[in-house]
Amino acid sequence: MAAPRYASINGLQMYYEVHGNGPPLVLLHGGALTVGLTFGPMIPALAESH
Repeated sequence: MAAPRYASINGLQMYYEVHGNGPPLVLLHGGALTVGLTFGPMIPALAESH
């Protein structure tokens, strides 16, 4: 699991994670689930090239 990171956006502390290397790929999930529950199985494969 990636270390949690936060960016200050208009007074909001926006949570994000960085996995892998290469061009960025932004994954957006709905508010009901976590990053791990929504994208967990896909992250290792996507991190190989992004």
